[in-house]
Amino acid sequence: MRLRPASLGCIIWLLAGCSSDSPGDGVSTFEPGAAGAAATPASPSQPEAPAPGAAGSSTTGDAPGTNGGTSTEGGPAPVAVDPGAPVTGSEGTTGGVVPDAGVAVPPSDPTVPTEPGFPTPITPSAGCANGSTTQGAASLTIRGAQADYVVTLPPGYSPTTPTPLAFGFHGRNQTHIQFQTQDASGIQTELGSRYIMVYPKSQGGPGWNFDAEVPPSIEFYEALYSQMTQNYCVDLSHVFAVGHSSGGYFSIILACRFGSQLRGIGTVAGALQEQTCTDERVAGLFIHGPNDTVVNISGGRGARDQLLSRNGCTQATAAGVDPLCVAYQGCAEGSPVEWCEHTEPTYSDNNGPTNHGWPSFASRAIRTFFEALP
Repeated sequence: MRLRPASLGCIIWLLAGCSSDSPGDGVSTFEPGAAGAAATPASPSQPEAPAPGAAGSSTTGDAPGTNGGTSTEGGPAPVAVDPGAPVTGSEGTTGGVVPDAGVAVPPSDPTVPTEPGFPTPITPSAGCANGSTTQGAASLTIRGAQADYVVTLPPGYSPTTPTPLAFGFHGRNQTHIQFQTQDASGIQTELGSRYIMVYPKSQGGPGWNFDAEVPPSIEFYEALYSQMTQNYCVDLSHVFAVGHSSGGYFSIILACRFGSQLRGIGTVAGALQEQTCTDERVAGLFIHGPNDTVVNISGGRGARDQLLSRNGCTQATAAGVDPLCVAYQGCAEGSPVEWCEHTEPTYSDNNGPTNHGWPSFASRAIRTFFEALP
């Protein structure tokens, strides 16, 4: 018999200190939110509309630690938004370090020890033969425009030891640097201390999921996934996407389209946008505020419910990775889904708290959820 993922993950975490918020064993039928209510997915052309009853489009104020910057997640979709350079011209991707042609992907070796937090054998990427240790700011060229990103490597990273990889996607009108250092509080400490992290800056506009933004954003992700796996020693079995708001939408889109590449996603204030997905299952942790005035919680519930169906989960729940989270039962092995609701105000606008920002427990909960996966 195979050990349940949560049990084995916790055994491994004990070496580094297991969270006091580990889930219990009791199963309940508690359903967060309105039981049985069908969530209405957001329109792709205007996916980040304010919650019903909000006056006009909602503008989030300063994130903790910012100096007067604002982030508008609501309002109408921009028309032909240009990020500062034309998005016409070459449809290919260039730039960055190009690996030697014909580098073979090393075969998975079950005798190789697994990396901390993950009990299953690793799958080395082609980058394990290239041995890059470069980190910091870099860029690719997407549709003739410069596409910036930042790479960080965990302490003790070895260019020959497969390491988990996580993409971090910022919110609308924010930057990849802001997501890394302030908006996603604790993400660099929780994930960056263990994983290779890559923080991209949105392409096609100030966000990831409006109609004009999705195609170049998808191209950027595909190019960056190839870049990272060919030039860094990545464990292909443990690649993740994490995002806030518009970046949460995009993480859900990636899980829908690239289930064969992603082991799991962790989103805060994201929402369902695409209805048709691949057959591959993806683990998912969804965090949302019931009083979110920027992205209505119904969109988050819609994304959750889509993954519950895709992963074969039931509506029964047990304790999750945090006291504010519940874990759905009956999911296909290795494909859990958890849902967390919080009331932290986080971001504020002129009308007061929006319940839209990154809550204090989110980064730790996402890391704990990821490392409970087989």
